[in-house]
Order: sequence, then C-alpha cells, then structure tokens
Amino acid sequence: MLDQRIRECADESDILIVVVDDAGDDSTEALRLVDVIHEYESPHLVVLSRGPSPFEDLARVLGVSSTIVTGRDLALAREDIPAFAGAWGYDIEEQIADELCHTTGGWAGALRVALDARSIADPARRERAVLDYMRPRIVEHLDAHGVLRDGIILAHVDDAPDDVLDGLLRGAIDPLRRALDEGGVLLPGGLALAMPTRLRSALGEAHASLGVAEAQRVHQAIARALVQHSTVSGLGRLARHARAANMWSLLERLWRDHAIDLVTEHLPDAHAAFREIPAAERSRRRGLEQAATLTARLAAPRTTAVRGFTHAGWYPEGLDTDDPSDVVSLSAHLLERGSERRTSVGTIRHVPPRGFSDLAWVGLVRGIVAWRAGTPAHDEIFQRAATEARSAENVALERLALAHLALIRAMDGDLREAEQLLERAGASDREAEWVRDLRELCLSMVRTVLRLENLDQESLSALGDVSENDVGFDQWLIVLGIRAQHGLLFGDRVRELGRVARVARLRADDDTLPARDRLHLDRTYVELLIAAGGHTRAVDFLRRRSRAEFAVPSARVAFAARDWSAVHRIAAEAAWHSGTTTRDRTQLFALMAGAALKSGDHELAATSATRVLEARRSERSLFALATLPPDLRSRLLDLAGASLPSADQEALGAVNEMYPAAGEIIRLTAREDVVLRALAQHPRLADIAAALSVSVNTVKKQTAAVYAKLGVHDRRQALQKASRLGLLTPTELRE
Repeated sequence: MLDQRIRECADESDILIVVVDDAGDDSTEALRLVDVIHEYESPHLVVLSRGPSPFEDLARVLGVSSTIVTGRDLALAREDIPAFAGAWGYDIEEQIADELCHTTGGWAGALRVALDARSIADPARRERAVLDYMRPRIVEHLDAHGVLRDGIILAHVDDAPDDVLDGLLRGAIDPLRRALDEGGVLLPGGLALAMPTRLRSALGEAHASLGVAEAQRVHQAIARALVQHSTVSGLGRLARHARAANMWSLLERLWRDHAIDLVTEHLPDAHAAFREIPAAERSRRRGLEQAATLTARLAAPRTTAVRGFTHAGWYPEGLDTDDPSDVVSLSAHLLERGSERRTSVGTIRHVPPRGFSDLAWVGLVRGIVAWRAGTPAHDEIFQRAATEARSAENVALERLALAHLALIRAMDGDLREAEQLLERAGASDREAEWVRDLRELCLSMVRTVLRLENLDQESLSALGDVSENDVGFDQWLIVLGIRAQHGLLFGDRVRELGRVARVARLRADDDTLPARDRLHLDRTYVELLIAAGGHTRAVDFLRRRSRAEFAVPSARVAFAARDWSAVHRIAAEAAWHSGTTTRDRTQLFALMAGAALKSGDHELAATSATRVLEARRSERSLFALATLPPDLRSRLLDLAGASLPSADQEALGAVNEMYPAAGEIIRLTAREDVVLRALAQHPRLADIAAALSVSVNTVKKQTAAVYAKLGVHDRRQALQKASRLGLLTPTELRE
C-alpha cells in the first residue's frame, strides 16, 4: 500500500518529498521506508519527530536527502495557529486560537488532534483524545532526558514560588527546562516553567509509568510542596496527594484545620482521600474517622436535590450535639477551644488562620436559627458570616450566606436588594453539590417571590416541584406561604386555606416552633382566612396575637368592617415601627389610602397612594396595589395624578379580587364557639349535651343564642353561614 502510494506520487512529479509525521523509534519501519524511497531519483525525506529517531542515520547511510524537524521547531507561535487550522480545513476564531495555544503550547501534533476532536460532542471525550495523544509522547521524551519524575512533580506544582520549586526539584530545574524547551512544550513568556494545561494534565496522569514506590515518593514530594505554598483552592489536591502518599498525619491535620473548606468546596477530593483509609489508621486517628463518615454522607449519590440542611446530613439546630461526625459540632468545639486554637501558619502557608471558615459556617447556622427565632440580629449575623467566608476564601460558603440574605430580603419586601444579592450569590466553581442544592433552593424561592410580587402567573415554575418531605419545616413554611400568595392572586383561596389550616392544626400546640416560623404560619393562615370571607374567625384569631406583627391583617379586617378610623390608627402606628418590613409598610399605606378615600380625606389618600407608588418604583412590586379593589385602586391613582404602564395595568387586570370589599363580623363567646363546633360534630342535641356534660335544656338555650347572633333559624343555616364566615373550616364540617 505504501509502495503504491509513493509510486503514484513519483509518477506525478519530478521531485519526491516524503513527510513522516510524528516518527517514532521503530528502526525496522524506518529502514523499510528509507529503502522504498531510495529507489527514486531526487527523493527528499522530511521527518517530524518529538525526539531522537533512526531515520536521520539511515538516510545518511543510504544517501537520501533528509530534513529532521523536532522539538521546538514543531511548536507553532500563537499567531500561526489560525493559518495552521485553516490548512487542516478549520476556520477558527481568535478566542479559540488563544485557547488552543494555552492548552497545547502550539505543539503541532496535539493541535491537530485538538482540532479534529472539536467535532466530538462530549467535552470529556474531546479532552481525553488530546491527553491520550500527549501523554505517551511526553513521557517518552522526558524519560529519555532522565527528568520524567521531575516533570510529573512540576505538572502538579508549576504554580509554586521559585524558592519552593528550587527546594523541591533540587538542581533538576535547568535540565527539566531544557528538556521541555527542546520538546517545544513550554509556554512563551510568563513563568519560566509554565506548561500548557493539557500537557500538565497528561503528566499529572503519568504516575502509572512509575513504579509503586517511586510514585508514592512523587506524591510525597508534591504534598510537601503544596503544604508550603497551597492556598484554600489547593486544599483538595493536597488531600488527594497526601492520601496517595499515605501521609496520615497530614490528612488528619487537614481535617482538623480545614474540615469546612474540604466539605463545602473540595468534597470529591476529600471523599476520595478519606474513604479508603485503613481501619487501623482510622481507629488510631479519630479525625480520620470523622472525616470518612461525614464526607461519605455528603458525597452519597442522591436521586433528588438536597432540599434542606438535615437532608444534606447537617443538623443546624445541633450546635451543641455530641455527634463526632457532625462538622457543626466540630466547628463549635474548635471555637470553644479558645487559647488552644492554633492557626495554620507553619502547617499550610498562605491559607487564612484556621477558624475563619468555622466562624462562617457557625455564623450561617446561627443566622438561620436567629431568623427563625425572630431575633433582630439575624441580619448582622448573616452579613458577618459572608464576610468571614470571604476572609477564609471560601466562595461556596460566602454565596450560601448571601443566598439566605437574599431570601430574607425578598420575604421582607426589599426586592431591589434581594435582586442584587441574587446576582452575587451565583454558582462558584468549587462548591460541593449539596451546597449548590441548598443555595439554589434559597435562590429559587427568591426568584419566585420576585416574580410573584410582579404578578407573574407562571412564577411558581421558578420554585419547581418541592414537597414537604424535601425541605426543613422552616423552608416548607416559606414554600407554603408563596403558594398561598399565588392562590390569592390567581387560584383557589379556599383550597389554599384548607392546606394551611391542616398545617396550623398540626402545629397548634407545638411549643418548640421558633417565633419566626410561628409568625409566618399564622400570617399566611389569617390572610387566607380574610380572603375567604372568614372575618369573624379572623377577629377572634387576631385578638390573641401581637398588634405590631399582625398590623396588616388587623387593618384589613377593619377595612372590611368599614371602620376607617381603626384602619388609619392601626396603619399609622405600625407603618413606621422599626420592626415593620418594607412589604408590610407598603400594604399598610395602601390600606390607609383606601380608608382615607372612603372617609373623604382626599389629601391623606393622595399622600398614602403616592407612597405606595414610590414603593412600586423603588422595589418593583405590584402586590400592594393588587390587594385593593379595582375601582378603589383606579380612584386612588387618579387622585395621586399617576398612571401605570400598560404592562402593569394588564398584570393587575389578570389577578383575582384578593379580599372582599366588606365583611360580616360576628363575635361569639368562647362557650358559643364550643357549641357551634358541637353542632357540626353531633347530629342530636342529646349527643351534644352528653359531649359537653350539660343538660339538653342548656344546650337548647346556648344553641338559640348562637342562632340569634348568626341571624339564622336552624342547624343547617347555622352551619352554612358559619362556614361562609370562616367560623368553621371545611374539615370541621366534614368531621
């Protein structure tokens, strides 16, 4: 086949030039080829070879003219790469040429493989094709120069300072530099020993070409070098090499000093490092047992995304737990060690002192606990956690803290700041999968709230399919509240009321429920109750709650009762209270504007309406306007001399009328309330008397009092009206 092809070329031209691409050291193959072309007149042999080749000597002996192109001559300059690609039929952009130069160093053979591999859809397979080409050739080249071991070490630590490299390679730097330069695989400019990224990866995989003992010594050398210069970003590879070198003390120290960093930003490497440690070492070194347990738990394959800290394997409520595999308790333990706590200076240089990541993690957890408890300091705690994570160079933890802050801002109605935090809390390159899932859960709730506040009917799509079993109870309450608000705007408020009422009944006597969780649940419930026309029950419910925290539903009930002075009093007291959120303040101004207009105070109505519109412009929320009846909203806009963009008008026109313009309020005594529920549960008066331990005559008198207050004459009418007013839930009627 080869003979035939050469003859065809010779017949077509007076000059025969044979190019041997990527020639190896096979003498038999070289002799056969040189013998074939020796038969022809004026042959010329061009040999492209990464290293020494038998072709040159054979061509000289047989008198064949030859040119040997090797080493640096086979590396293209950056400006020549587009022309080279064009010769191979590829039209590439400048950005791609930059990338190819950086990854291959201009090595012509590797460039050709990289160009051909661009047609492969799978990125991993594309990279594999280039690595499979480069690895055997560079291993052979460096081995021939006696610097393979040094090249492998350099591939792992070529970003180390010069003094570290000098100590590590011990006089091998110059021979290694010459070998790499001769091979044409040093990047021009920059560091003296800067390798192309694909070449570094290829050498990084070349441990298999060394013996077991030698490979272990290489890993030890790399680990020692990384200890001297590694930053937080290098902790994962340090753990990987320490494990390959069986450096148990170093692994234990890594876990002791940087457990949080390892599980939040280097989990795959940490899991690989700690999972197969011999049982004897794990029993001798308690830290290794902790590391193996927690990294395995966090790295375990999951069929669904992590939707909560407990689901991830963490216990945020357990800051004082004795579970040794819980990094939260480990962090708390480190923080409590006080004067015993050392820094990493002298162990791993250039890594912030141990404790910053621990402080950030515990701060994040304490922030969540403080928020749920309704502590005003939660905002400051989250801010500090983000700052400490930044000081620790732990980007994943910083962005997780920012995601929680974004959620708090969105729930409070500070939408512009929530949007800014949303942008800052994006994905980081190194975050562990479980951290990503937690961060994305927070951000999906933020996105949903932002869209819902702008009356986007498809806003729930941003939340995804989250069930009660996927999240912690605090997160589920937020999801429940978001879905309830969507139901108020676009769906079935009675159905949403039933869902929330079930949760409220289950948690009615739960004294362990944090204050914020209780407030969120109660606020969601009473808002739905008012929307469903249950003003009477809402009045009874609100009587037992704090006026400041429930100012909005209290004002809403007063509005339905046409008690305009009460609306003004409640709103005026609460609007500027330090604990009132931006969201509540805007709704209070909307209710105050409506009540002022109804009572004839047009000046106050215009002023309050203007404040609502200012909030619309500053926070980009239409929700407060949507809570007002359409005719009242239109009159207030006219009074304020304002008009809404057509898109806003269209969005407002598409929502339900959220709250009844008027509501009937009936006040039952505690005993009458018991009798009403008994009427729903027992078919006969005698059964009610037995259940309440009173006579039938007493039941008749109490039942008559209930009928009178409800304005009805029999049980059927009483139950129907009680249901309509919200005095009885659908579940109580069914029971």
